[in-house]
Amino acid sequence: MRTTFGGYLGPDIFGDATPLPAEGVLLSTGRACIAAAVRAERPQRLWVPHYICDSVIDPDTVGDVQLAHYTIGNDLLPDRPPSPEADDMILLVNYFGLLTEQLRPWAEVWRERCIMDHSQAFFAGPTAGGWTFNSARKFFGVADGALLFPPSEPVVPTERNTTPITTHLLLALAGEQRMGLAWHRSNEASMSAAFRGCAVESEVMLLHTDRDRVRRARTENFLRLHRQLADRNELRMHTTAVEGPFAYPLLLPVPIDHGVLHRSGIFAPVLWPEVLSRPQVPAFERSLVQRLVALPVDQRYDPTDMDRMVDRLIGILDHQG
Repeated sequence: MRTTFGGYLGPDIFGDATPLPAEGVLLSTGRACIAAAVRAERPQRLWVPHYICDSVIDPDTVGDVQLAHYTIGNDLLPDRPPSPEADDMILLVNYFGLLTEQLRPWAEVWRERCIMDHSQAFFAGPTAGGWTFNSARKFFGVADGALLFPPSEPVVPTERNTTPITTHLLLALAGEQRMGLAWHRSNEASMSAAFRGCAVESEVMLLHTDRDRVRRARTENFLRLHRQLADRNELRMHTTAVEGPFAYPLLLPVPIDHGVLHRSGIFAPVLWPEVLSRPQVPAFERSLVQRLVALPVDQRYDPTDMDRMVDRLIGILDHQG
């Protein structure tokens, strides 16, 4: 019986090899995918949401491109998306894997000037005419890996990540996830925007993971949580076409101390604390950092695990209440 929920993923049970989509290029990181798109299109300005992690907007990722920001609403969609102008690109974020269909109209307008960020939507697939990327590390127990789907013939990297950190994955496999946390953090810190393929170890593990089972488990767990938490959730959720989402985003009416959740065994990450330190971030995006709980729905758990997590969470919320 599961007593804790969340934290980094360990390796999944291996099976027969299943090929990855042929039109994708397997790079090491999502940052490398963004950097490749920016280098190819050479925009003067890149539109990004205020609610985004630092690594996406780091100069190592986007170079010297001017950044402009757009807002999102409580459905997580662009609130007033900009119209494409010459020398512009836009990064559209499929938050939690909930917005695959809803973002298509904007992607169709921007075409090759659009970068579709599916880092939280591994199973969404490429967007026609534009750039799309995902992140294997957020969905599977691998050290690195991100599929880039370019709008035209892909360029294949000539180098790989040859120094992956995998100790944390082995410790997680042995049931010692807490012992592996320092190695997990070291691996995260080692990620870069360099145009290189993922580690051989990661590719082999990814090929031999039952990805369809992962997709089904995440979908089932997500819907289980939504049935029990929808009346407490202040997000306007798009759930009809959810396929293998990253997490269940629960937006509470007031801020919550994530430390309380962690001490109770619910290791929901804070997404993303660095947003609070940036100037001119709108109130809603700031509140997402403080009020949103990204509940784990991954393949380690079954619906009864979700029920136990909900019972524990509701006890915390009602006590704070």
